[in-house]
Amino acid sequence: MPATQTKEKIASLISQYARYAPNGTGAVSAMVIPELARFYGVSWATAKIRMIELGYEEARGVFNYVDGRYVPPYNTSTGIIEPGTGFDISRADADRLYESDPAFKKIIDTGAFVYAEGHFCLNDDRYVEHTKDGLRLTDEAREHIEKCCLLFSIRYSQRRATYDREALHSDDWKNDPIAVALAAIPLELLIGASSDKAGLVASLPLSFGDTLKHHREKAGLTQEEMAEMIGVDRETVTRYETAKKPSITKQMIARIGHDLKLRGEYTEDMLDKANRSLDTTDEKDNVLRFVIYYMYVRELEACNAYLVSRKCHTLGSRKQRAKAS
Repeated sequence: MPATQTKEKIASLISQYARYAPNGTGAVSAMVIPELARFYGVSWATAKIRMIELGYEEARGVFNYVDGRYVPPYNTSTGIIEPGTGFDISRADADRLYESDPAFKKIIDTGAFVYAEGHFCLNDDRYVEHTKDGLRLTDEAREHIEKCCLLFSIRYSQRRATYDREALHSDDWKNDPIAVALAAIPLELLIGASSDKAGLVASLPLSFGDTLKHHREKAGLTQEEMAEMIGVDRETVTRYETAKKPSITKQMIARIGHDLKLRGEYTEDMLDKANRSLDTTDEKDNVLRFVIYYMYVRELEACNAYLVSRKCHTLGSRKQRAKAS
C-alpha cells in the first residue's frame, strides 16, 4: 500500500462517503476501511493500520472488536485517539478488573457509569439511550467520547490485575470534570483479527437460499419465527430459501441482515448471491450500504428514519417487495 497512492485513494473515498455519514469522521472511516481493504486485497485490520500510519487518527475509533462483535465507530472532540489508549473494554476484562482492583470497583459502585456498547459511559440521557435492544451510546457520546466514557491504556502483554491511577488524564480535565480519565488499565484488550469479506464468507453455502437458511438456523429461528420478525408470511420465507432465483429486494435482504444482527459482510454476501449487488456509483445504494455496515446494531426505526431522510426506501418496504415480484 504505497503511501502516495494510498493517501489519494483514502482522500477519494472520504470525499465519496462523507455526505452519507450522519455524523463525524469515525462513521466515514467505517465506510472507507472496507473499500480500501477491497481495493488493495488486504484485511480490514491492515487497511485500518495503514490509515493510522498515514495520519488518519480517527480510524482508531473504528472496527474495534469487543465481546464477539465490532462496537460502533466513535470519535474524540479532536478526532485524535492517542496510541496505546482506547475506550473499549470487554465485559470479561471489566469483570476481572472489578474483582481485582478496589479503585476501579469503587468507581463503578458509585453508579455513575453504565456499560454500553463496550464502553463504561456516564449514566446520563445526553450520552446513553435505553432501547428495546439494550443500552446504546447517543450520537453526542460517539462524537465526544472522551467527555463521557472511561479511558483505558492498552498494553499488549500478559494480563495483569494492576491499576495505574496517574497514567491517563484528559487535556481539559480542570475545566470539565466529566473529561477526567478515571481508569487506566494495563491489560490486553482483544481487538479481533479483521478479515475481508471473502475470508468471512468462504465457509458459507454458495446459493442465496442456503445461505439465508444457514443464518436463520444459526440464530435458532424457525421459518415461522423469521417470517414474523421480518413482516412476511412463512410461505415467503420458504420461497426465499428454495427458489433458484428468489424474488427479493435489496431492502428486504438488508432487513433480514438487520433483524438477524448480521455484520455487513454477511448481508452484502447475501445481496451478491441473490443478484442484488450494491452499485458503488449509485447514491441510494451507498446510503443502503451505510445502513448495512454501520447501523445494523441500531434499532429498525433509526435505520428507517435515516433512509427516509435520504429519500430512500425503508428496510423491507412493501412497495419494494411488490415491485420486485
